Amino acid sequence: MNRLGSLPVPNAGEDIAALPSPSEEMVLTILKDRYSKDEIFTRIGQSAMISVNPMKHHEKYSETIGKLYADYNRDVSPTKNRLDPHIFDLAGSAYMHMWRDQQDQCILIVYAIYIFFSYK
Repeated sequence: MNRLGSLPVPNAGEDIAALPSPSEEMVLTILKDRYSKDEIFTRIGQSAMISVNPMKHHEKYSETIGKLYADYNRDVSPTKNRLDPHIFDLAGSAYMHMWRDQQDQCILIVYAIYIFFSYK
């Protein structure tokens, strides 16, 4: 049993959209748990994700990782293993759909900073 009761917390290969009736508390708990494990990307269905930026250089943005996701998106086999959520996956998928299927694509990035202060 975890802090969400009997519902499983998604791991890197799962997404929030697959949970039955996710609540605000559940989503925030999942994001905090993943952030504490340095998993800054969380998938929400096939074409959306949340990123909790640690405001530091991160190895997940390396050229090697970029190539891994580019190769992944070029692979059209139905039996490929799903990779962890990543902005490179979202961008690569949008590019491949645009190129292969001749479908327009849009990626919306919303940047928000929340700073919490404690006054005594």
